[in-house]
Amino acid sequence: MRRSWSAPIINGPTETDGRLLWARDMGPEFEPARHGLKPVACEIAAGMVFLCLAADPTDFSEVKAAADRYAAPHRLDELKVAHRSSILEKANWKLVMENNRECYHCAGSHPALCRTFNDDPDLVGSDDSLYSPEGADHVAR
Repeated sequence: MRRSWSAPIINGPTETDGRLLWARDMGPEFEPARHGLKPVACEIAAGMVFLCLAADPTDFSEVKAAADRYAAPHRLDELKVAHRSSILEKANWKLVMENNRECYHCAGSHPALCRTFNDDPDLVGSDDSLYSPEGADHVAR
């Protein structure tokens, strides 16, 4: 059984209960015991992991039901990796991700991509978005 683990962002081993054992380059005054991981509520819905950082998490059952219902037609449990690609960017990772996710340029530069997802704020997150006339029109594309 594994007694500790380490994530690159933490730069130090952590006990399975979240206690930080030590951290690189923190100096002699650093107290690892004061900087361990905090417990969080964790739920799984539609094959995805959801974390809640609230001290008193709300009931997750409605979100789980909606996520499971929304994801069901996509058969996520049957997904397979069709292709992998690696790109070495000469840039800060946050800049790359922000430019990737904002997609202001997508309509002009990547019209095929825009047909595969809907970023209409009136549809995103709506439980019945795929069944509304607008959602059905998007899916039909």
